[in-house]
Amino acid sequence: MPIVNVENPSPPTAKPRKPRFAATVRLVQRLTPHLLRVTFAGPELAGFVWSGPAAHIKLFFDVNGAPVARTYTPRRFDAARGELDVDFVLHGVGPASDWAGQAAPGQSLQIAGPGKGYAADAGADWMLLAGDDTAIPAIATLIEALPTTMPVTALVEIVETADALPLAPARPGLDVRWLVRGSDPATAGRLLEAAVQEWVAPAGNGRIYVGCEADALRRIRRHLLQQRGLPAERVVTRGYWKLGATDHPDRDFGE
Repeated sequence: MPIVNVENPSPPTAKPRKPRFAATVRLVQRLTPHLLRVTFAGPELAGFVWSGPAAHIKLFFDVNGAPVARTYTPRRFDAARGELDVDFVLHGVGPASDWAGQAAPGQSLQIAGPGKGYAADAGADWMLLAGDDTAIPAIATLIEALPTTMPVTALVEIVETADALPLAPARPGLDVRWLVRGSDPATAGRLLEAAVQEWVAPAGNGRIYVGCEADALRRIRRHLLQQRGLPAERVVTRGYWKLGATDHPDRDFGE
C-alpha cells in the first residue's frame, strides 16, 4: 500500500504518456558527411501535431529485442503530406547512429511526441543561437520561426567544413558562423564556448538559445548569467548529450 502524506492526501499524478505513432521510412538523404536526413511517413502521422521550433520527439530502436528510446528534434513536419523529417548526426557507435547508418525506405519505427517547443519571442530585439551539430535542427527551426526583420546570430560547431549547410534562406540580419572543431569528441564545445565569450551582444532586449554537450553547456550558461549578467529568463540552455555517456537525460536544462 502506498504511503500518503496526510497534509497532501492526493498521490502524485503520473505524467501523461506522449502519443505514439508507427512511421515508415520514405526517403533517406545524406546532407553532409556527418548529417543524415530520414523522412518518415505513414497514416498514423495524421495525428501528429507540430508543437513549434526546437520541439522534441522520441524514436524507439530495437536493440536485442528491446525498445531503446532516443530524443531528437524534428527538422520539418508537413501535415498535408504526412511527412516528418528527422536529422541524425552520424557520430559513431550507438543505437540511433547505427540505425541511421543503415536506414532504407520501407523500414519502420515507433515515434512518440512531440514535446513542448520553444516559444520564440517575436518582440525581442535580437537572438543568439549557439550549438553543436546535434542542435542544427533546433537552430534551423528557430531561425525559420523568427521575424525576418530580427537580427539573428547563429554559432554552430561542426566536425569539418563540409558539414556546413544552409540553415534557412539567406536574409538581412542573419549571421551564421561555422566553427570547425575536428573529429576528436573530447574537444566538443570548446570552440563554441570561446565564440560565445567573444560574441558582442547588440543593444536592446535579446534572447539566447544554446544546445550542445552538457559540460560545455554549463560553462556557457555560467558565462552568460554570471559574467555577462543576463537575466535567466532570457537564456534557454539544453544539454543534448554528454561526453562519455550513452543515454544522457533529455531534460538537461543546465540549471
